[in-house]
Amino acid sequence: MEKKLLIVLSMILLIVSANMETVNADAFDCFDSCITGCVNPDPRLTTRCERKCRIRCDPAREANGHLR
Repeated sequence: MEKKLLIVLSMILLIVSANMETVNADAFDCFDSCITGCVNPDPRLTTRCERKCRIRCDPAREANGHLR
């Protein structure tokens, strides 16, 4: 009886895990992670870093295959 219950529960777990969706990284995740590294006490350097992040994580560049 316990073996059958264990088999049934493991099958349910298998079915549930097979139907789960994975999260894909997109441009927002790229921009967010890039901006996190732009911490600087100088506002000019922070702005420059953020501008570089916008260029690096531009969805149009990724769509054309220009990934880094």
